[in-house]
Amino acid sequence: MRIEKLTKSFRRIACVAMSSAIVATLLPLPGQVASAAETIQTLVTGYQPVISERIDASGFKHPGIGFTKDILENMRTQVRAQKEPWTTYINNMLTSSSALKAPTIKNVSGDPTKPKFYGLDSQGVESQFATDSTIAYTQAILYYVTGDETYRNNAMRVIRLYAQMDPARYAPYTDAHIHTGIPLSHMVGAAEILRYTSTQTPALAWTDDDTVNFTNNLVLPVVTTFNSCNCRFMNQHLYTTI
Repeated sequence: MRIEKLTKSFRRIACVAMSSAIVATLLPLPGQVASAAETIQTLVTGYQPVISERIDASGFKHPGIGFTKDILENMRTQVRAQKEPWTTYINNMLTSSSALKAPTIKNVSGDPTKPKFYGLDSQGVESQFATDSTIAYTQAILYYVTGDETYRNNAMRVIRLYAQMDPARYAPYTDAHIHTGIPLSHMVGAAEILRYTSTQTPALAWTDDDTVNFTNNLVLPVVTTFNSCNCRFMNQHLYTTI
């Protein structure tokens, strides 16, 4: 009985820590700060997206990549109740350029529906991928917390641009196995939120095509091109595979 109580207490503590860590990981770095005219309390709407938990064929429960339904729900509850440290974390996150309602997406061409680049093959392209992944993750979190469809539209736009990538246009480059992991994790984290949350706008609903294209044109090429070799020093490729 004592062990069971300790286990439940640990789970509650872990949930609190993880839910605050969701926004803490996205706090802006020096040089990445934008002016925030609003706080999260002025941005929330009356709509609260609903998370639909699902178990896939392997038995894995979604959302479960980076966070769970319980963690997300706890985070939103604490933010909307203006509790600390959640409120300070997310208000600081709002000062990031990634949190703007009109963020500057890097991988977009003259045609706003098409990507500028179709594969990862250099550190220059990688830096743009990293920027866009932070935008997608930040916007997805803000959508879930505020219910504002503007944020969902931005996050879905990033995901759908990268879902058009060409697996044949990925190529190894220096340290790709180290630096592609965190951006991919952010992209998948954003996709988890978007896929398993409700929306009031049919065009912004996650579809089966989104799953297939995002998986086949971004997730799998990154993993197979940069992270599938067990020959890396100190297993550095495991950033992504974990």
